[in-house]
Amino acid sequence: MKHAVLFFAALVGSVSAYLYGMWVSHLLDLRALSEYCSGKPLGHPSSSWSWVPLSHRCHWADGTYTELVPVHVNVLAFGLLAVVAGCYLRVIWSAGSVMLRRQGRGASERRQTESGGDEDVDAQAGRDAIGGEADDQQRPERRP
Repeated sequence: MKHAVLFFAALVGSVSAYLYGMWVSHLLDLRALSEYCSGKPLGHPSSSWSWVPLSHRCHWADGTYTELVPVHVNVLAFGLLAVVAGCYLRVIWSAGSVMLRRQGRGASERRQTESGGDEDVDAQAGRDAIGGEADDQQRPERRP
């Protein structure tokens, strides 16, 4: 359960960081470029952008550029995506381990019933779990 909470918290955090980066970098802004890329004469091309990693640059006439997306946005977004991937892999690993244990238990139960056992082990375990007996008789205690 704790992996699911961490998974969704990291996923929401990653998406939030990415959307924040889009907002502060004016990536989807419909205003004129000169309103948020000011201070120097613009070069050609005047701006460039990319989605992964999130980047929006103002290119100046002297050949330099200014990155409008803060550095922490990509670090946070992709770091949280790594947490999401780790949680996902942990859940898959746990599910695979459970399946392997169940398959192994099923094989040992089949061997036991084939070797002379007259009763299904799962049915026996179910009665033991609820405290009942098949014939209301007391069985001898099992000792390890």
